[in-house]
Amino acid sequence: DIWYRDGNVVLQAGITQFKVYQGALGDASSVFKDMFSFPQPPAADTELVEGCPVVHVSDSAEELKIVLQAIFQLQYVTGGDKLSLAVVSAFVTLGAKYDIGRLYAAGKRTLYQSFPTTLEELDALTDWKYIEIHDDTSHWMQLAHLARKEGLLSVLPYVLYRCIQHYSATALLGGISTADGAVQRLAPEDQLTCVEGHRRLVKAQPNTAFTWIYDNESPSNVCLRPKNCNQ
Repeated sequence: DIWYRDGNVVLQAGITQFKVYQGALGDASSVFKDMFSFPQPPAADTELVEGCPVVHVSDSAEELKIVLQAIFQLQYVTGGDKLSLAVVSAFVTLGAKYDIGRLYAAGKRTLYQSFPTTLEELDALTDWKYIEIHDDTSHWMQLAHLARKEGLLSVLPYVLYRCIQHYSATALLGGISTADGAVQRLAPEDQLTCVEGHRRLVKAQPNTAFTWIYDNESPSNVCLRPKNCNQ
């Protein structure tokens, strides 16, 4: 998908290669710009593909593809559509690693806009306007991992709260399988936060959600079977 016949550099992630343009990539990323500004002298064992040097990177091919699609094909950056978690993760992770400021800012903005940091923002939340989240997947745990790894700590309280809501104790402590078959786990400090948070939520329920049980006016005056309620 990302293979320009007149490109002049090949990026390789795993077994996947992408042929792109050094100049355009350097304009987007100061890391690649610095890398290309110090060309290595030709050697007999220099790896070439279609006459172009090969740069090996340690990133996943899927994340690198997303970033290159955004840079060269302007995908995901035109606005209006929700971004998948994979896109947001690639923008934040590789945006930080390669100093791709535009994509890093877009990824962070999506996270900050999506997840409330105050009770007022939580009460106003009606749906996911900026990011696609599926509660029956590992998405919340992946978000917690991303926020912790990249230091985006202000989104962690809400994300961990959703982890408590949607995952069992076994999943919180042992991890959950992702779509690609890997196991996503919370950081140890986030596991402790979830365990303590769950305990506090249970402890708070009698004085919040279940206060009606202890109401002096229970059963209600309009109760049709007050004897049953008093039992």
